[in-house]
Amino acid sequence: MIQYLQQIADLKTRFHHFQIIQIPREENAKADSLSKLASSLEDCRTRHITIHYLPEARTPLAVQPITTGEDWTTPIIKWIEEGLLPENQWKVARLKTRATRFIMQEDILYKKSYTHPLLRCLSTEEGIHILQEIHSGCCGAHAGTRILANKALRAGYFWPTMKQDAIRLVSKCERCQKHSSLIHQPAEPHTTMLSPCPFMQWGMTL
Repeated sequence: MIQYLQQIADLKTRFHHFQIIQIPREENAKADSLSKLASSLEDCRTRHITIHYLPEARTPLAVQPITTGEDWTTPIIKWIEEGLLPENQWKVARLKTRATRFIMQEDILYKKSYTHPLLRCLSTEEGIHILQEIHSGCCGAHAGTRILANKALRAGYFWPTMKQDAIRLVSKCERCQKHSSLIHQPAEPHTTMLSPCPFMQWGMTL
């Protein structure tokens, strides 16, 4: 308390007028709590957190190459981009005729169509995945084979065996092979009619 008194005496000389008011303890609970907070801490020293920046990850990234085999689009892409032809002369003539129906855009093969926009060419595995999503995906309605293939075509995809793949997919679908029991109950209750025409009478002519 003597140190506080000396501090007040030093500050008093800097003011022209000052007034000391005593505040009751019950009205000064917040200041009292703050004065006791520092004494309750075990260590009030400033703590420094050192951050180390690593130039690269310690664990190297694992890169797993994915190799895809050749499919029906490989000869067409090689002919359009590189001009490579198969050794069989019969296949050469067939490939040149078939390649006129396709076009490359941004390294993607598309099929030209008269009634549809450019159709993106897919491999058989990718096409089967598209059919499964259309047939039994989140918005699938278990459509038939013809509707299923047409939906994939209207969505902008093409591969040569899309109709055959749709037939195999629907034939293996368990829900499509089950038939529900027929409902024989009429939609509305029947009304008994004693006479279809109340004023009809039999007549005889002699």
